[in-house]
Amino acid sequence: MLTLDVPIGEAILFDMFDWTKIMQMHYIGENESEEATFSEKLKNMGMNEFQIMTSNFYPEQKARIQESWKRLFGHQQAIEAGDNSGVHSVQAGLWCIKDEWIVKE
Repeated sequence: MLTLDVPIGEAILFDMFDWTKIMQMHYIGENESEEATFSEKLKNMGMNEFQIMTSNFYPEQKARIQESWKRLFGHQQAIEAGDNSGVHSVQAGLWCIKDEWIVKE
């Protein structure tokens, strides 16, 4: 296990729950209400997000779901400014680990 001291600008910060939504092929809304409305609309059409994402049909709905995934990184600026209010569980992604980030104990 390593202890790291990473400059905030070197990390990609995101909400773990939003990442889980992408892994499950779900829509990421601006808020929970928007997500519920989207899911209800699909339900009324006899569909769900998984069916849309795993089929060759529904290109408009598929594009809308994929476009919503860009929201995964929408919290970055707020988190860097110290505002975690819109984030449930923050994780950091790193492209590399630099020697100078490793904290010697």
